[in-house]
Amino acid sequence: MLAKNLFIIHAALQLMLSVVVGKVKYPPAELCNPETLEGCQGRQAEFAEVWRLQPVSRQIQMLESLQKKIRYEDEADWLDDQIIILENVIEFTRATREEL
Repeated sequence: MLAKNLFIIHAALQLMLSVVVGKVKYPPAELCNPETLEGCQGRQAEFAEVWRLQPVSRQIQMLESLQKKIRYEDEADWLDDQIIILENVIEFTRATREEL
């Protein structure tokens, strides 16, 4: 219980410290664990949560779509994050579904 509270406090402090010029700076997507959502913040956690429930084939379709889209979008940073998170989600999904 104490560890969970400390994690929440730590995450809140990180979020407060990461507000830069009215924008939220998210932690690196590489730290977003799709299994526990630890290291994920805001939209990173929401994105991982939604996609980890999808079949691997759908995850791969989305990954390919994002990789094509990144060339044309203004929000390249968020697309980069989505790609990294989705790659981690696919790896996690394959590992957990193979175990079953």
